[in-house]
Amino acid sequence: MGKIGSWMLSGAVTLGLGAGAIFGNGALASQAMALGIGGEHSEAIAAADRETAPRSETQSNPAQQDGTATILKTLENGTTVLVEYFYGNGGAKATVTYESPDGERTSSSYDGDAAEAAIERFGGPKRNIPDRYVEAELGECDISEETAVLAAIDELTQKYALKQTLLDKFTVTAKFYAAYEDLSAPVWWINLYPADTEEFSETGSYTAILDASTGEALKLLSAADGKG
Repeated sequence: MGKIGSWMLSGAVTLGLGAGAIFGNGALASQAMALGIGGEHSEAIAAADRETAPRSETQSNPAQQDGTATILKTLENGTTVLVEYFYGNGGAKATVTYESPDGERTSSSYDGDAAEAAIERFGGPKRNIPDRYVEAELGECDISEETAVLAAIDELTQKYALKQTLLDKFTVTAKFYAAYEDLSAPVWWINLYPADTEEFSETGSYTAILDASTGEALKLLSAADGKG
C-alpha cells in the first residue's frame, strides 16, 4: 500500500524593488503570455491536500491592484507550472497550467479550499488549516487499517461510481486520528491519490473519514467537493 509523499514547498521568491523587479516581472509576464493563460476562472475539480513531484526554480509575482498574482515553477523534468490566482469575496480561485518540454499543455481551475491548496503547493501563501488533528495508536476496539481501507474504498466506490481501472491509478494513505477537526470520536482517515501526480486533473482524489470503532463513513469527499 503506497504512501502519498508530501510536496516539499519551496518558498516563493519575492521580487525586489528597482531594476531587478522590473526585469523579474517582465520575464514572468512574458512566460505567462506564452502559456496563454486567460483571466477567467471557472469552477472545476479541486486539489487534494497532498502531491509529490521534484521541482527546481520558483518565481512569484505579488498581487497587483486587481488582486491577481502569479507563481511560475520549473520542475526537474522540465515541465513548467504556472499558477494564476486571486482572493475575492467568494474565497480563492486559481488556474494551474502545466506545459511539458515538448509543448503539451493542460490547465485546470480551482475554487475555495482546492484553490488554496494549489496555491500553497506551488509556493504561494499558506492556508489557515485547523490544528485539531491528533494522530494516535488505535485501541483494542478499533478496526484495523486493512479493514478501514477496504471499507473506505467500498464507500467511495459506491458514492462516486469509481471503476477498478481508476482505482488502480491511486495510492492509498491511511492515518488514525484520536481527534479530527470537529469530530468527537477517533477516526480512520483514508485518502486515494493518483500515483502519477500529473494525472490529478484527470483522476481527482478521494477521502473517506470513518468512525474508528464501527467503520461507519462519517465523511466522504472528492476533489470535486473541494476537499478530496
